[in-house]
Amino acid sequence: MKEDLKQLYMRKKNTFNYSLDNIAGIEGKNDSGDFNIRIPPMAFPNNQSSQYAIFKLNSFYVLEKTEALADRLSGNVDIDISAFYVEISGIGIQSVIATLPGTTARPSGVSFFIVNETSMADLGNSTQYSRNAGGVYHGESVVCSNPTGAVMNVKVRDASTGALVPDNNNLISVINFSIELLDLD
Repeated sequence: MKEDLKQLYMRKKNTFNYSLDNIAGIEGKNDSGDFNIRIPPMAFPNNQSSQYAIFKLNSFYVLEKTEALADRLSGNVDIDISAFYVEISGIGIQSVIATLPGTTARPSGVSFFIVNETSMADLGNSTQYSRNAGGVYHGESVVCSNPTGAVMNVKVRDASTGALVPDNNNLISVINFSIELLDLD
């Protein structure tokens, strides 16, 4: 039992949780649908030496900064985006294969499917407008490279069209994920 607790402690100690947004985007990429984030350096030498990691996407949301109804992610008060593909590159994820509308599965396509949990129908008649879009990712964790100091690119696509969601300065895209570094040597 003590050994199990020690293993649990070590796993938690080597797991880094992130909640990052597009406003912190670097290298001129901070659109709500296409942004770059630099993963902060991790403790040396404890965590930087590991070459093995597990990436777990927890959730993705787009939030409105003000209360203007026209600044919804869909850009329209009558329709909602029903789901997203969140594409992540730059940290060596290789084990997710997804299709986008009108395309075939691509082995290099690292896309995570997220249902827009706040999506509503008949918005014009009901006069209810969701200011937030997004949801929790229900899929598995995947292997990745050690992302210490790496630049991670996030692209957000409308699942029904495959198009990048429109950029809007009044929207904030927030991605929540964890990375567990493994010591396999």
